[in-house]
Amino acid sequence: MKSIAFVILKSPYEVDSTGLIKTLAKYEKRSVILLEDGVYWAVVEEKLKNLLDTCAKIYAASDDLKARGFDEFSDSVNAVDYERIVEVLMEECDQIITL
Repeated sequence: MKSIAFVILKSPYEVDSTGLIKTLAKYEKRSVILLEDGVYWAVVEEKLKNLLDTCAKIYAASDDLKARGFDEFSDSVNAVDYERIVEVLMEECDQIITL
């Protein structure tokens, strides 16, 4: 099955990307990578729930989480370094879409 990674750079308060993700990847396996202000998705419970309903895997840049003072977040979010993010994008995904 085709796999699509969505890179989210904006907070859920700026743009709610879940509808767009569902539209762009109706049948494909979906994963999300949260970078910059996109890491706010990992700590806002209601927004994270919507994202979890939309995507199979959620990764968040650990440096971006730390830079914003987030120590605690859901176990459903994989906090990873940039090296792991590159691995996910290059080895596990057929397509990358930045939102």
